[in-house]
Amino acid sequence: MKIAPYDLLNNINSKKASKSVNTTGQNFDDILRNQLNSNPSHVSQTASPPPMQSISKTDFLLTDDRDKHQNAEHVERFLDTLETYQKQLSEPSASLKDLNMLVSQMEAGVNTVMPILDSLPDGNALKDIINRAAVTSTVEVIKFNRGDYL
Repeated sequence: MKIAPYDLLNNINSKKASKSVNTTGQNFDDILRNQLNSNPSHVSQTASPPPMQSISKTDFLLTDDRDKHQNAEHVERFLDTLETYQKQLSEPSASLKDLNMLVSQMEAGVNTVMPILDSLPDGNALKDIINRAAVTSTVEVIKFNRGDYL
């Protein structure tokens, strides 16, 4: 059987013509207005949220001594990595390959130390030290990757 493109067009046009049209004779605007005007009692009031004072304060920084000890070890390793990087940078015989390994460790150290930094309360002396070390480490990583030490 051979299908001609004109047969397909005729078939599509006949289907379009056979679709039913709105038999009530009303426009969409009229139907919408009737529906909106007929049910004004169904408008509901939204519940207002409780005031913020009623929400209890929760201490999310509940950590035990083991977590504090692990955090101190992470910070100490991070600072040791910075110190090793400083010593290697001052050595004329240090290779860029060794420095690259330390730079990778510094990047990982910043990612490890940042949650600890965020968990410390404002005004804590350790928070200031970690913040300065993280900034210094980030700047050194950028300088190394940019090629300042070639």
